[in-house]
Amino acid sequence: MKNITLIVMATTLLAACAHTGAPDPHTPPDWVSGDSRDYPQAQYLLGRGQAERPDLARDRARADLARIFEVAISEATRDIQTFTSTREGADSGSDIRRALQTHTERVISGVEIADQWRDPDSEQQHALAILPRSRATRSLREQIGELDRATSQLIERARDSNEPLRQAGAATRALELQHQRQALQRSLQAIDADGRGVAAHWSVAELSESHRELIQRIHIQPRASGQDSERLTQMLGGALAEAGFSVSERGPYRMSAQLDYERMGPRDGWYWYRGSLRTTLEDAHGTTRDSQLWDLRISASEAELARARLFEEIEKLLRAQVASALRGPGDDSP
Repeated sequence: MKNITLIVMATTLLAACAHTGAPDPHTPPDWVSGDSRDYPQAQYLLGRGQAERPDLARDRARADLARIFEVAISEATRDIQTFTSTREGADSGSDIRRALQTHTERVISGVEIADQWRDPDSEQQHALAILPRSRATRSLREQIGELDRATSQLIERARDSNEPLRQAGAATRALELQHQRQALQRSLQAIDADGRGVAAHWSVAELSESHRELIQRIHIQPRASGQDSERLTQMLGGALAEAGFSVSERGPYRMSAQLDYERMGPRDGWYWYRGSLRTTLEDAHGTTRDSQLWDLRISASEAELARARLFEEIEKLLRAQVASALRGPGDDSP
């Protein structure tokens, strides 16, 4: 009987040792192809990466997690493109998209690599990136609060100012901030438990309509000098009208453009244009409110194509000048 008891005890100990021994290296962790027991989806955002090298697998895991926020940025970008195509031009739209990227980087700065595993059969490296939902939601709520406070200051500034261009600058920046807020709100709704996010204080649609009406009340005279002045005047007037300004020969503001260039070539089969474009915005007293100077250097394999590219670049720069005017004189953001 004693021998039987010893045998049973030995068997039990062996079984216990086998149970607590090292895991089978051929068995992947649960997170490789499914949910993670240690990092449940209710509490963590997860990203998975696979590559031949460990460092590349980690980078791909972080990128996989970041895609959660990129969806919101993509949706907001479509809204921004609609806004900027009729009111500001591409430059300001790019500014908003860069700001959105900065907001996202703040959120995902807390991403950690929680686990890694090497598949002994394929020799592929796997990595798991995690970000606590509580940390991500806290960061998003803080940033939304910052944008709302800045928007409130800008709206008050627009209401208190009697100068139309300063009003337009404050209103433009306020609208930009609320477009950024929309993207952060979408991200917050996607990862927050209740899915509600933070209630908005302002309607973007109403802000857009007020902004449009304000811009329409600003009358600007387009003026051009230098080469191709007639064509340049038409292009400048078109850029102003597209942005929403009222183009008028008697407007209190004057936006001028001066173009100087020379054609070079052909050289080695290429035609070149080199020159400069200067744009200036003045008020009724002749005071310069905004001024820009750009160098021009355009080339193409055909003479007509080089000239077409020259004026394409000029049109792009004129829109940039209009976007600068919309943001108002000086950098007085809160």
